[in-house]
Amino acid sequence: MKKQEIPKRNERARVKRLPKLSNEPTPETTPASSIQFEVSLDELAGLLELSTRRVAELRTSGILTPAGRGRFDGAKSIRGYIQHLRQELAVKAGASERTTLLQERTLKVKADRELAELRLERERGEVVSAVSVREAGIKISAALSSRLAMLVNDAAGSLAGLDERELHRQLTGRVNTILKAFKEDLEKV
Repeated sequence: MKKQEIPKRNERARVKRLPKLSNEPTPETTPASSIQFEVSLDELAGLLELSTRRVAELRTSGILTPAGRGRFDGAKSIRGYIQHLRQELAVKAGASERTTLLQERTLKVKADRELAELRLERERGEVVSAVSVREAGIKISAALSSRLAMLVNDAAGSLAGLDERELHRQLTGRVNTILKAFKEDLEKV
C-alpha cells in the first residue's frame, strides 16, 4: 500500500481556514476586524441568502467589498451587508413614526372639519340638541295622554247602548276631534 503523503509544514501554513460560525468563542482570540477570507459570488450569495443578481447590485452600490474578479472579501462584505440592513430598519422605523404622526394629523383635521360643519348646521337650525328633542317628546306625550284620557272619560257614558254603526260614527268623530286638538298642541311645541 501506498503511504498517504502528509503536506509539509510550510504547505499547511498556506491553507487558509474559515473562522468557525458558532456562538461559542473561538479558542484563538482573533479580533473581528482582522478576519479575512475571500469568497466567490455564488458563495457570498449563499451565505447572505440572496440571488447572485442582488449580490452584484449590492457590490455596485458599495455595500459589498470586491476582492478581485468574481471574488469578494467575505468579512468586509458581511459586515457591510449587516450595516446596510440596520440602516434599512432605521429608515423603516422612522417612516412608521412619520406615518403615524401623519395619520394623527389627518384625523385631527377631519375632526375639526366635522365640528365646524356641526356648528354651522346648528346655527342654521338644521340640527337640534338632544335635550331639546327630549323636552319636546315629554310635552308631546303629556298632550297625547291627556287627550286620550278625555276620550275615555267622555265616551264611557255617552256611547253606552248605541248600535254598532252609530258607535263607529261617534268614535270616529271623537278621535278626529282629538287628533285635530293634538295637532294644534304639537304646533305649539
